[in-house]
Amino acid sequence: MRSSIILVLTIILFCKPCFCQTKAKITDVDFHLEDWYIVVNYNIAGSLPKEQMTIELRFITENNESIIPKTVTGDAGTKVFGDGTKVILWDIVADQVLLSGNLKASVAITSSKILYGGPSNAFLSVIIPGLGGYFVDEK
Repeated sequence: MRSSIILVLTIILFCKPCFCQTKAKITDVDFHLEDWYIVVNYNIAGSLPKEQMTIELRFITENNESIIPKTVTGDAGTKVFGDGTKVILWDIVADQVLLSGNLKASVAITSSKILYGGPSNAFLSVIIPGLGGYFVDEK
């Protein structure tokens, strides 16, 4: 019983949390039309080193309806890292969306996690075989 408690406490002490509530903030959201793309610029401030964020883009119409772009490239979706200026390109022709009236761009961080790696993952496998491999992000 005692060894089980020590094992659980060791795991709690040495396992760093992989998911966190981020302190990163998105500011200065702006967009413009360039050829057949809508280019959205925004800034991220306050993110942690190795913090991987999931970024969601949506547009709000005058009638408060949400338009969620499907064909986006750039700093949107999963695997967005770091502070600084980010750019998202939305291919409005590929999405076949008819836009009219005033739009407001909304960029939000929907989730984030800290990526730990290297020796810390190997140490987890010492405690519980195979646990370190669970946290390795394969590309």
